[in-house]
Amino acid sequence: MSWWSRISALEGDLTLLPDFMYERAIRTAIRDLRYGLENFLSIAEWLPVLLEQGPRGAFEVISRLNDEDRLRGWDETPDFVRFQFGDPARSIKFTRGYLPMQEVYNGVYACFVKEEYHGGRMEFYRGRSVLDMGLTFGDSVMYAISRGAKRVVGVEPDPSFATLASTNVHLNGAGDLLTLIRGMIADKTEERRISFAENKGVDVLKATSAGTIVQAYSPDDVIRLAALEGTDNILKSDTEGAEYSFRGCPYGTFDPFSDLLIEYHAGFEVLERLFHPMGFRTMHRTGPYTDRRHSGFGIIHLTRGARR
Repeated sequence: MSWWSRISALEGDLTLLPDFMYERAIRTAIRDLRYGLENFLSIAEWLPVLLEQGPRGAFEVISRLNDEDRLRGWDETPDFVRFQFGDPARSIKFTRGYLPMQEVYNGVYACFVKEEYHGGRMEFYRGRSVLDMGLTFGDSVMYAISRGAKRVVGVEPDPSFATLASTNVHLNGAGDLLTLIRGMIADKTEERRISFAENKGVDVLKATSAGTIVQAYSPDDVIRLAALEGTDNILKSDTEGAEYSFRGCPYGTFDPFSDLLIEYHAGFEVLERLFHPMGFRTMHRTGPYTDRRHSGFGIIHLTRGARR
């Protein structure tokens, strides 16, 4: 079966995949312009091209860069799936472990096609460190590394996911860039017994009478444990509702970060009320959307860095 036939046969969000083959460069150019209105350096980067080559030339440059990132297809082997991009050097491999292959495709689609954690400019991750809360199989880690992150500290409570994410990062030759913290984000630091089978499909992980002993960390404790240098780091959070525990953090907890990429699960307003007084401003937001599990979810990008 050809990779195009596989795409056509997939369900859910992936039914939209053929559209990006034709429209991704246009959508990305529009997205970059939208961010650019808030972000002067993004405009400054493209202004010389606009002046020298005109709008058509600038669009061709953007299209050519995006063609290198464009997903061309994938090859399945008994051990892993290799996703192939326009630039052959950027092929990325994932082993799915016990996950249904559909979940791997969905994760790659969200991170590498929709670019949900894009950050608003092409160089967003380059040379920066990332604290990634919620790894699943390592898709967001590999997205950050492929975009030039110099270090990723990953936090994952599910032992199977933590092992799978680490395996996938090593599979791509980037194992030395990942520091793994096995634990969950919660309102306080303590050990909890968690049954991941019983918690499947819920938001915040709930303690159970049977299951695996998991180390829970308050956000301030895990940020200290990450030992990030400087104040220009990135926080990416997909913790299925535990992001609201950020409200209990002491003053100064988020000083190491100039950008926050947070998937919210019960509305974004509380996060804006928390972070705006700290000097963050809302750079971009998707949602809120509604599905069978959440009444208001999406991703919010908050920044207090210089207008890049």
